[in-house]
Amino acid sequence: VTTRMAAKMLAETIALTDKPRVLDVGAGTGILAMTAQRAGAAYVLATDNDPRAIEVASDNFKRNGCVIELTNRPLEKISEPFDIITANILLETLMSMAREFKRLLAPGGFVILSGLLAGQRDDMSAKMEEAGFESPEDELTEGEWLAMRYGAP
Repeated sequence: VTTRMAAKMLAETIALTDKPRVLDVGAGTGILAMTAQRAGAAYVLATDNDPRAIEVASDNFKRNGCVIELTNRPLEKISEPFDIITANILLETLMSMAREFKRLLAPGGFVILSGLLAGQRDDMSAKMEEAGFESPEDELTEGEWLAMRYGAP
């Protein structure tokens, strides 16, 4: 559910942006990175700290003919700006990355967060505001799950 919500929001956001550079944080199987490439991203960097996830994503990229850079570098070691950052991870991890999202986001860019329960909205919003973001400009809910999109401050 959370991946589907993030993918929908990601494709819609790419349609609003001209050939964006996309960062997929916590790539897992690579579905969001592949969605970004297929939706028209000029460049996609997928990152994950789990060696098994890197292996699975790499296999999926090859199987689907996708040319996506894949790394296990932590966000702190990434320096280039991105037009869109997407992360489908649990609340605590997303909250710990809020300042890195701000640092890595290009002017006029977007951050898409998923993997959240609807009841966690206020906690995530408070952390994003603390990092310098304003209120989310778009939200999707499905059952108990929530995805949010923030614009660059």
